[in-house]
Amino acid sequence: MLVQQFYGCLLYADDIVLLAHSLNAIRQMLQICDEFATDFDMKFNSSKSVVMQIGERYKVKCEPLILARQELQFVQSLKYLGVHFLASRTRSSAIAEGPCEALVSRNPATTKHLT
Repeated sequence: MLVQQFYGCLLYADDIVLLAHSLNAIRQMLQICDEFATDFDMKFNSSKSVVMQIGERYKVKCEPLILARQELQFVQSLKYLGVHFLASRTRSSAIAEGPCEALVSRNPATTKHLT
């Protein structure tokens, strides 16, 4: 049953979403992505990659997250595969039913995309 499993990485075509329970965990995942890109002669497009926080501390300003030597932008909403997500206190309220006003552009891969 998918609902009872945790998946830290969702992939579709050239889009990647990384999911983590802490900043340290997402930092480690981003480091793995950087190492993978180096090993396989790939480049992640940090300018199209964003981070969104969900949970009790979703409004807390965090230390920067880095991908491909670039600081990632923190956003309040994003759209992935037609589903709108909003930064919020709970996971259930993070999925929006209608369109969001401020959506980031789609792009491959982190806590939204990494390519």
